Amino acid sequence: MQITKQNMVMRYALFHMFFLLSLAVAPPSNAATNNTKPGCQSRCGNVDIPYPFGIGPYCSMNVDFNIDCNISINPPKPYLSFVNSNDTYVHYLEVINISKSQIYVKNSELQLARSCYGMPTNNNTVNHSTRLDFFATPYTLSDANQLTVVGCEDLAVVRQFSNLTHIYGGIGCLSFCTDTLSIGTCPSWGCCQTNISKTDFLYVTLFDMQTIGRRDSRYLPCSLASVGMIGDLGNFIFNLSDLDDSTAFLKNNKEFMDRPLVLDWRIDPFSNCNKTSCGKNSVCNNWDFLYGGYQCRCMEGYEGNPYLGCQGYF
Repeated sequence: MQITKQNMVMRYALFHMFFLLSLAVAPPSNAATNNTKPGCQSRCGNVDIPYPFGIGPYCSMNVDFNIDCNISINPPKPYLSFVNSNDTYVHYLEVINISKSQIYVKNSELQLARSCYGMPTNNNTVNHSTRLDFFATPYTLSDANQLTVVGCEDLAVVRQFSNLTHIYGGIGCLSFCTDTLSIGTCPSWGCCQTNISKTDFLYVTLFDMQTIGRRDSRYLPCSLASVGMIGDLGNFIFNLSDLDDSTAFLKNNKEFMDRPLVLDWRIDPFSNCNKTSCGKNSVCNNWDFLYGGYQCRCMEGYEGNPYLGCQGYF
């Protein structure tokens, strides 16, 4: 078939139009994808792992930002590890998401306090408190967390402070219920919720307050408290009879334990900004005068990872 000059002009015009459209929808540069060190894995399962975090010791800024990717499960899951200042063993937190200033993690047992009064205990029902200690790490508990307590005449006492400044504080949350109802709701019957302020240390202990209700014996033996993200429970409804056994409650009310813990993160709690703190075309901001450390962000008109270096839009 003979190709006329008019057809050639038409084909060239169409090609030019598609080329311009491809530029319009393409990312302005490769800055947005430059989120990890060269040669490093950028994702674990469904979670993006941006620098200064990294999968493996050579891909993160330092050991505090190491992420372990468990590939033995499908999809793989990322984990952050840390050691409490008074502990000799490692705690593992499943990573749910990482943003520019926060990391969302889960460890249901570490987030949980529970007590069952007048009951024999075993490894599955042993009473314990919640102790979260992030002193000397680049993480603090965010004020986006809250404490949720379920039980009848149970008081959860929260002690929190900054080890850096020895500023102490505390709150309490008291849950009530009555034997005329069979259903508990949050926050209302059989449930108490209160917000938590930013801190690098939190300790939650449960106390039996049956004397306030003037009972000769407890209506239900078990109480539980969990620390997690504000608002994730919504309108939580549960059977009060589940509090006959803490394992039954946890089995039948999985959403109670499924809330992530929100941690604020920054670089090096013992340092402030200097000329080499951040990457190219980025600025450094001192994080918090109580907790120390700093964060980096791209300068206006630039994008990318500020710890590796930012590039211009065009």
